[in-house]
Amino acid sequence: MRISAKADYAVRALLVLARLSVPDAPPVTVDRMAREGDIPPRFLEGILAEVRRAGLVDSKRGADGGYRIARDPADIGVAEIVRVIDGPIIQVAGRDPNDVAYPPGLAAIGDVWRAAGDAAGHAMEAVTLDDLLSGGAPDFQI
Repeated sequence: MRISAKADYAVRALLVLARLSVPDAPPVTVDRMAREGDIPPRFLEGILAEVRRAGLVDSKRGADGGYRIARDPADIGVAEIVRVIDGPIIQVAGRDPNDVAYPPGLAAIGDVWRAAGDAAGHAMEAVTLDDLLSGGAPDFQI
């Protein structure tokens, strides 16, 4: 399992948005998200485009524009954000473990990678933005 800096920044950005996206508040600017999440602003713009296409954030253009969280933070799991940015939670040589073929007698290796991916995905799926806003993550074991 590898979590890229880009996925980490995406989780940070969405957490900042979840915290600041309250009714009647103005949209959150890229500069504010970058500052509060300690994210490089140019990098953040690309991340926001990806999570917007995935339906995790909404955007508003113009002088009073910015971003808002698009769904209830309790319904956005960390795993969903990571998958939007990085793809499958576990990759084997840069590919989904289901797409890797093994010679006869070695197929059990793929089973290990898939089980690890399932366990990590389950753990990250169990943690939502709402959990993180509340100050922590559920206690789980992999």
